[in-house]
Amino acid sequence: MNISQKLFSYSFSALLIAIPFSALISNFNSVLIEFLLGISILTGLVSHVNLDKNYFYKNRYQFLYLLFILGIGILEFSSIKNFIFGIKYEILYLMIFLFFNSFEDFKYEKFYGYFINSSLLALAFSLLIWMFSNNSLLIKLGYRDDWSTFYLNQNQAFCQKLQGKDLCRFQGFLSSPNHFGLHLLLLNFLSRSLKVKFFSFVSVFFTFSRSSLLAFLTFFSLKFRNNIKKWQITFAAISFVLVILYSLNYANLSTQEHVVKFVENLPVILESFWFGHGLNFSGPASRVMQTLIPESHFLQVILNTGVIGFSLFVLSFSNLIKRFWEHKKDNAYILLSLFVPMLFLHPMEDSGLSIVLFAYLAFEEAFLSKE
Repeated sequence: MNISQKLFSYSFSALLIAIPFSALISNFNSVLIEFLLGISILTGLVSHVNLDKNYFYKNRYQFLYLLFILGIGILEFSSIKNFIFGIKYEILYLMIFLFFNSFEDFKYEKFYGYFINSSLLALAFSLLIWMFSNNSLLIKLGYRDDWSTFYLNQNQAFCQKLQGKDLCRFQGFLSSPNHFGLHLLLLNFLSRSLKVKFFSFVSVFFTFSRSSLLAFLTFFSLKFRNNIKKWQITFAAISFVLVILYSLNYANLSTQEHVVKFVENLPVILESFWFGHGLNFSGPASRVMQTLIPESHFLQVILNTGVIGFSLFVLSFSNLIKRFWEHKKDNAYILLSLFVPMLFLHPMEDSGLSIVLFAYLAFEEAFLSKE
């Protein structure tokens, strides 16, 4: 192993270990995750990347979408900060996939073991804090003395409370309960341990994240669709009913807000139908200028990049699903299960999904397609 390979191994390992603690880390160093990612990319370029005609051909739809987004970013360029934020929250996951899909001769499984162990450690410690500690401990750890949501250039709030209740939703050491719920789905997907799968699924109920629970149920429904049992159908039905009851009784204001924002922004699509309003117009990147959160990644894409951009997004995503379906269906199932939170939230802003999941899928596709 040469120096560049060692540097990549160290930086990529550190990145995967740090991500489950990303919100806690950001209270002390807001750019550590990005720094480790940058070092991983630079060293990976030297040590592992191998580009050939087959790589570009199989990823042709992904590169077409990437070039379209980059073109929009260049044409609307106003500052480096706006450009970086726009690209990050629109296609970081795709850039991660394309980069790691070019690797050869890389034993990625042991690195994801580090991620799983780190996630379990973060889950155990954060669950103990959530169950038995008061907010003072989290405030001492750098969290904002507040129980609201995200604010730009501020530390994370110690929690998001359940509507009308003095109860914090479980969010681990991530930035929100919804992000942590999807992190638990990712942990469930990656781990081979039945105990970890069970523990991660039970924990998602403590997040009170409807979209995460529905994503879990979608993944399980696809995975076990050919061998589904009556008790599984009953459990899924009960979980779905609980989601409905929770939405009506404890999250009705949140539900209304999501619906109102979604409906209000539909006519805005027509104002710039073909090419959209620009990468910083809506979604997480809009916090740099004005904040417009449509509460849907799909709506964000079509508002920002128009019908042409949305069509390329659908083409790129469907092509990935098709490729995974041919080699390892579980990888296609996890992408399909993300459609639920993508319809109601902006899950791609979470580094766990953008980096960990899409790097893993890239490795899987790169090596499984060669077998």
